[in-house]
Amino acid sequence: MEGVYSATCFGGLQITLPNGAIAHLQTHRARALFLFLVLNRDRMVHREALCAALWPETSEASARSQLRKTLWRIRTAFTLPGTDLQADGPMRIAEHQVGLDASRISVDLWRFEDCIRSLELKSDDCLAEVDAAALLAALDLNRDTFAAGIFDDWCLAEQEVLREARLAAMERLVGYHRAHSHHQQAIHWAQRALALDPVREHLHHAIMDCRCAMGDRASAIRQYHHCAAVLQREIGLHPSRQISILYQNLTAGQPGVPLERQSAQK
Repeated sequence: MEGVYSATCFGGLQITLPNGAIAHLQTHRARALFLFLVLNRDRMVHREALCAALWPETSEASARSQLRKTLWRIRTAFTLPGTDLQADGPMRIAEHQVGLDASRISVDLWRFEDCIRSLELKSDDCLAEVDAAALLAALDLNRDTFAAGIFDDWCLAEQEVLREARLAAMERLVGYHRAHSHHQQAIHWAQRALALDPVREHLHHAIMDCRCAMGDRASAIRQYHHCAAVLQREIGLHPSRQISILYQNLTAGQPGVPLERQSAQK
């Protein structure tokens, strides 16, 4: 059966069949197996590796049996009405390996990865408006926890990687907007990133720099006090010398020194 399937993996897993119907993977292990294959894009995974990852505490024979049953459940869920069960949809099932056919399924994680990869060689100050739009599109995909509800070790590790990737994309938008003197937009994305990871001091510093550039010294000073409180509460540390110097300049009535110039002066 021709047609492209679609999978949303950020947040709760949802798979859409080519006819628009939703494929219901009824068991937790079926959802976990599908997501494991998503993470192994363009690769076939040996059945032994799947058994070890998804059924680590069962015997080899039992794990192989569970894998066969789980694959059958996925194939059943992917089968369109009136079609042969042997038509595996986006699944690639060989004697010893299993994978996904990337030409038969569109996955939000893969689109996010493609977008981020396309911008890897560009520095923030070289990003164009179209690149910023691509980052926004990527963040629209990666806006929730990957594979929410799956708590296997392999999945928890990947969830953290993708959370960091989301933060990195937000930070790139901060850098883009600062490079183009879009101070309010830079503040917006710095605040969004700090909501996920409040101890990123360089983002507090970026907000202070933007506030200074906008002539809002009082808000820059308040940001410093907020930063100091967060660092003390979360990790028991005081602000670094770099951001403290900016604060001292502000309270002394001197112009703030942007982070880029401070770095260049070292």
